[in-house]
Formats: sequence, structure tokens, C-alpha cells
Amino acid sequence: LYLRLLNYFVHHLKVGMLTAMALVVFFAGCCFTTNAVLLPSMDMGQIAITITTPIGSQINETAAIADRVAAIAQENVPELESMYYTAQAETASVGLELCGKSDRQRSSDDVADALRPLLQDIAGCEITITSSDMTAMMSGDEISLEITGDDYETLSMIAADLTGQISALEDAVDVNSSVSRQVPQVEVTMNREAAARYGLTAAQVGAAVRESLTGATATTVTIDNKELDVVVKGDGSAAESLDALGSMSIATATGGYVPLNAVANVNTVLAPQTITRSNQSRQVKITGSTLSGNVTGITASINQILDSYALPEGYTASISGSYEEMMESFTDLLLALLVAMGLVYFILAAQFESFLMPVIIMMILPVAFS
Repeated sequence: LYLRLLNYFVHHLKVGMLTAMALVVFFAGCCFTTNAVLLPSMDMGQIAITITTPIGSQINETAAIADRVAAIAQENVPELESMYYTAQAETASVGLELCGKSDRQRSSDDVADALRPLLQDIAGCEITITSSDMTAMMSGDEISLEITGDDYETLSMIAADLTGQISALEDAVDVNSSVSRQVPQVEVTMNREAAARYGLTAAQVGAAVRESLTGATATTVTIDNKELDVVVKGDGSAAESLDALGSMSIATATGGYVPLNAVANVNTVLAPQTITRSNQSRQVKITGSTLSGNVTGITASINQILDSYALPEGYTASISGSYEEMMESFTDLLLALLVAMGLVYFILAAQFESFLMPVIIMMILPVAFS
């Protein structure tokens, strides 16, 4: 059969060329439509469940939710070999160790996917389920979107909108933004007109509040050849409540005293736990995982969302995480391939003492790839 095909294509060169070109086109189409993965996942038989409770939750409340999660896992995961969990005031971690791959039919990803609907109805907490994977530690999140801008309130609004749209995707799970968890803090806002009437500046008021709450170094003393700081601070009553802080006395330039709430507004506000900046602009991040592991497909869906979403002027959204790392790696591999082809060309040109002959020989490469 081989000799007959070879004889046919030798005597029908046009058919042979068209067949080769069709194979190249088919190969290229397969490359663009196949799910590209930088590092395939490895089933390590471990599942991590992270439980996050609201700010201010007590450890017994968090532990009670962890107990419910552990009970559901014991009841619905027959592959479970061992389990442990640790609980703190506002977070808990539950680790599941599955039996060997030869003793179970489901992968760790399948077990994690089966647990998600069973745990999603537990109220009063956020639960994230991930199957521990060595390759995941070497790359970023499967879903990772960075939003950059100047105003934090606008960034929070954009992050909330995009988080909702990405969470609605069929393949997306555990989608969260970096602004989703905020902590209460006391904010002191200066009333400059009122402060000016008493001859006070923002720096003076800030220094007085800081000295009362955390203290200030007044001088140093030397005892046994050791210099020690002498810190002067308030009696702690100002830190007991907002009313106590607002009633704290501030010394004026005339020698009198005025309460803090007479020159500033004292309020409790929700603030982010961390503030990230990129090129001097604030940045928030949306992260998540996929059910199928198809990073290319979920990224294409996110790009469609971004194309239809009107970002305010001065705000940008860019894909990062494992997709960005995969594209960078593929770009480096393509560059290495081009360099290798260049070196092969020059070697062949030196051997054949011709610049055209290596081109003819290397034209077979696309057919060889297919």
C-alpha cells in the first residue's frame, strides 16, 4: 500500500502538494482549537476546604461551621482516608486525604466538584474548595483579573460588577475579589474651618490623637549604661469607644483645650485589609477556579465580558494568572524554535554552499509537524 501511494503522489505532484497543504491547515486548526495547558493537573489525593466567617466572629462559631463541613465530608466522600481541620476566630481550614488512586474511581477534582453543591447552602460563611495540586503551586490562579485605577470606591464597584458576571459563567467557581473582605476601622476626618478657629492644623490634631492612643517618645534616660526611651501616652480611656475618642481633649495654641469632635468627625468605616498599587495606581484583583481546567476557554469568556463592559476613563482591566504565564512560556518556546531554525539554516547553507537549498529542505518542516 505504501509503495502504491508513493508511486501515485510521485506521478501526481499537484495532488501531493494539495494533500500536504491540507494536512498543514488541519494541524494548524487543531492547534488553535485544542485546550492549551501549560502544566497538566496531577491528582495528589488531597482536598483543601477554606471557611471564612464575617469579621468579628468568635472561634466557637467558626469551629461549629467547620464541624458541619467535616460531617458532610465524612458522609458523602467514601474515598476519605483521613481528615483534619484547624479553626481560628474568622477562618478555618479543613483538609481531606483521599485513598490511593488505584482504590477509588473518582479523581480529587471530581470529589471537590461533588462537595461544592453540598456545602453552598451553609449560611454565614464563604467556603472555597480546591483539590491540592503540585502544578497549581507553580502557576497562578486559573481565573485572574487585575483592575487598576485611582478611586477605590470606583474600583470596588467595577470589581463587584465583574465578579458577578464571571461567577455566572458555567465553568467558573470560587470567584472572589480582593475587596470582598473589609475590616471596620475608625476614621478621623478634619473639619478645617472649625480647626482654624482654634488655631489647629491637621498635623497637630493627628499628633495629639497618636500620642494619646499609642504614645510618643518624650526623652531618653540612661540606666546602667543603657539608653531607654520614655514614652508618654494617655490612660487608654480614649480607645474604649467612639464617644470617648471624640471627647478627647486637644491642646490649642492659646493654652486651652477643645474636644476632638469639635474639630473633626469621628466615624467607623469599612476599609480594605490590604491596598495594592501598580505604577502608583490602586489595584484590585478578581480570582477564581474552573470546573474543567480549561483556562483558555474561561479566558475567552472573560475577554467577551470585558469587551462588552464599559470601563470608566482611566481604569483598565487585564488578564493575569496562569493564562498570562502560559502565554509567556509559549512565546519563549516559539522564540527558541525560531532561533533553532535559524541555526539549522546556516549549518545547511554552509554544508550545501547555497542559500536556496536549505530553504527547499526546510519547507518540509510544516508537513513534518502535521
